[in-house]
Amino acid sequence: MQTAQTRLSILKQKSEHDQNYEFSRLYRNFFNPDFHTRAYQKISSKEGNHTPGIDNKTIDGFIAKRPSKPS
Repeated sequence: MQTAQTRLSILKQKSEHDQNYEFSRLYRNFFNPDFHTRAYQKISSKEGNHTPGIDNKTIDGFIAKRPSKPS
C-alpha cells in the first residue's frame, strides 16, 4: 500500500497536468491508515481541537475509529 504522501503527490501531478482528468475510486484512500494518521497530525495540534463540540466529543480517538474495509 502506498503512503498517503505518495498518493497525494500522484493525484496532484495528474490534476496539474490534465485539467480534464477524471478521478475514480478515490474512496479507496479512506481505507489507507496513513491518510488517517496524516489527517490527525494536521488537526490535532490546532488550538481548540481538543475542546468538546456540541456532541461533547473531541478528536481524541480519531485514529481508533477509522473506517474498516468492507467485506
